Order: sequence, then C-alpha cells, then structure tokens
Amino acid sequence: MHFGIIPNYNSKADSVIRTNDPILMHFVCTNPVSVKFLANPEIEKVIVYPNPAHTEIKIKNLPYQKNVEILIYNSLGIKVAQNLIADTEKTINIEQLASGTYLIKFEINKLPYSAWFSVK
Repeated sequence: MHFGIIPNYNSKADSVIRTNDPILMHFVCTNPVSVKFLANPEIEKVIVYPNPAHTEIKIKNLPYQKNVEILIYNSLGIKVAQNLIADTEKTINIEQLASGTYLIKFEINKLPYSAWFSVK
C-alpha cells in the first residue's frame, strides 16, 4: 500500500495520511498522535469500465496530467499491456487479452490507483 504523510502544522502534532483505500481513509488513531486517513479527491473520481469487458476498457475522469503511464497485469502479476494517457479520458483496446482477471495500475500526482477488471 502506498500513502503519504503530510504534517498538519495547524494542530497539535497531527498528520494527515492520504490514501485511496476505502477502509483506511476512515481510520483515525487518536493516541498519542492523531492520524487521519483521507481519500484523494482526484483518484476517487476515476472510473474504469465496463467490467467485465470484451474488446476495450475506458478510463474516465482523470485529472489532467501529461503522460500518465497505464500498466495492465494478468492474475500472475505479469505485465501484459502498457499505454500512455495524455488526456482526461482514454479507451484501451484489450482484444489481445485472453479471458481472465487483470489489474490496471497508474499514478496521478504520485498517488497510485489500481483496479481489477475481467475480460470475457
């Protein structure tokens, strides 16, 4: 899991940890230091669809960032596709992928995003 610790200088020794993990983002540890897990609003808006997919997947609502590298891994952890995004939306042809489960990964402003999708 990747997350960043950002000191909050406006309160007593609090730190904010930003993550896109839905379980951790609500976790608050209050003793002896208050640590808050917050979701990254840019990552929360990203949508990868359809799932299951047949010939293509679409990535929507990406914050604008030049040359975001998209990596797709099969269920064995082998990289099977790589792509660059230079826009807020991208359609990726997956016709060459066999039926199965895949992991798509990329980073937005150095924060990781990953999602599982199936190819039928």
